[in-house]
Amino acid sequence: MLTPPCFFRTGQQSGVNALVVEAKNDEAKRFYERFGFIAIGGRPATLYLPLATGLRALLSAQD
Repeated sequence: MLTPPCFFRTGQQSGVNALVVEAKNDEAKRFYERFGFIAIGGRPATLYLPLATGLRALLSAQD
């Protein structure tokens, strides 16, 4: 399993800036939003999570 710093480093090296998901329904969308995913304008079922936000969430989950 990758540790969060490794996850972040890999993202930087590959040019990844965000995770993108397509919510299948409103319940799934609310699930993703609880973790900080943000809807993309004009496409409410498509959400993204900036990599830095994801890293902070992973690190705080370890505390």
